[in-house]
Amino acid sequence: MSFEELRVNVQGEIFDYQMLTHHLREYKKPRDKISLLLKNESIIRIRKGIYVFGSHYQKKMISLEILANCIYSPSYISLEYALSRYGLIPERVPTVTSICINRSKTFQTPLAAFSYSTRSLSVYPIGLISTEIPQEGSYLMAIPEKALADFIFQAKAISNVSEMKDYLYENLRMEQSDLKKLNKKLLVEILKAYQMTNILIAAIYD
Repeated sequence: MSFEELRVNVQGEIFDYQMLTHHLREYKKPRDKISLLLKNESIIRIRKGIYVFGSHYQKKMISLEILANCIYSPSYISLEYALSRYGLIPERVPTVTSICINRSKTFQTPLAAFSYSTRSLSVYPIGLISTEIPQEGSYLMAIPEKALADFIFQAKAISNVSEMKDYLYENLRMEQSDLKKLNKKLLVEILKAYQMTNILIAAIYD
C-alpha cells in the first residue's frame, strides 16, 4: 500500500500507531517505513503512539481539542482555554488546558502545548459536554460554569468577595455582564461539589 492509499483509507487527521501499522502491514519492515514518513514530514508524531498527517497531506484543520483528549486520557478541555473559547476572558490562549484525574502534566508538541491539571474523581464528571466533529471523533469539554469553577479552584488565596471581584474583573478582565449570563443554579451545584465557598457567586450576582 502506498502512502497516498493510506491517506485515502484514514478518514480523519489524527491516528494511532495501531492504525498506522495496520495500513502499512504489507511492508516487510513497517517501522522503517514509519521512520521515513516521519523524516520527510508526511506524518508528524505528537507523542508516542499518536500521529497526524503532515501539512502537505492534511485535508482539514487538525482539532487540538480532540488531540488534547487523546494525548492524556481521561481528560476534558477546561480552564483558560475553555474560558477563552466561551469568550469569558479576552486573551487568546495558546496552550490547550485540560483537567485530568491522573498526575498533572504538560506536553510540548509540534502543534501546540497541552497542559493537564488534576482534579478528584468525585468532581471530574460534573458539567461536561461532548462535541462531535464529523470523520474525526468527539471531545469532552467543560461547560462554562464548570470551566470557571475549575479555574477559580486553583486561586486558593482568594478569601473574600472584594478580592474575588478584583481577581475576576481587574486581573482576568472578565465582564460581569457575561458572567451573569451563566446558569447560577448550576454554578452553585458545581461549587458545592468542589466544597468551595460562595464568594464567587456573590462577586458575580451581587
